[in-house]
Amino acid sequence: MSLYELMIFVNVVLIVYTVLVLINPDKFMPFINYKPLVKRIGICVVYGIIWICFAFFADGERKKMKIAEKEAAEKKAIAVEKETQRILNQSIIDDSIALSKGDYYKMSSAPTENDIDELLKKHNHISLTGGAINKEVMTAFEYIKAEEKRQWDKAVPAIRKAFVANTKTKLWIDDINVYDSDGGKTIWFVGGIFAANRNKQAYYERYKSKLMQLEFKKVCFKWIEHDTEYTCYTLD
Repeated sequence: MSLYELMIFVNVVLIVYTVLVLINPDKFMPFINYKPLVKRIGICVVYGIIWICFAFFADGERKKMKIAEKEAAEKKAIAVEKETQRILNQSIIDDSIALSKGDYYKMSSAPTENDIDELLKKHNHISLTGGAINKEVMTAFEYIKAEEKRQWDKAVPAIRKAFVANTKTKLWIDDINVYDSDGGKTIWFVGGIFAANRNKQAYYERYKSKLMQLEFKKVCFKWIEHDTEYTCYTLD
């Protein structure tokens, strides 16, 4: 029990005792031979003096506790910051090692949709790496930003091709054909379902995020292959 808690406990006991004396002074203050009124006045005076002393010392204890809590919070914040920095530093070092192998975005001969999602996670992980980079890992950080961009720019056309192939296979059951054009920068969705504008909008919203991550520039929809009218959305 802290001193502050002890003082509160003593104060509560004194309050209870004072109330009891006020109710029946002769019973609860038999050791003083005065009239009940004098006893009542006396206990109030005594408690008042004690309360003033308690308030004075309690205020000091509260200030000490606040200072201690502030110091503890500052120490915790520093510890959390150090741990966060340690994790960030280790992540940068691990990424630099992985990138130095030159095949960070290597795909299998027949990449699945999950394989593509994993590659996007790796790319997003590197892209989001940041924070308070310290001198200890600054060289490694600058290396991974440049090397990741180089490897991503080299790999992303093949990743887009794989995405188109997987999406085409996935949507075959819905009679939707999928292919790319403009050097792999535009993706086409062709099917009778796209005679309705609401379906074009729905598929655009469905694939927009991933298409932007794969750096497609446009996504286009038409309901038959040889239709001269179609709808395209610019991705930016």
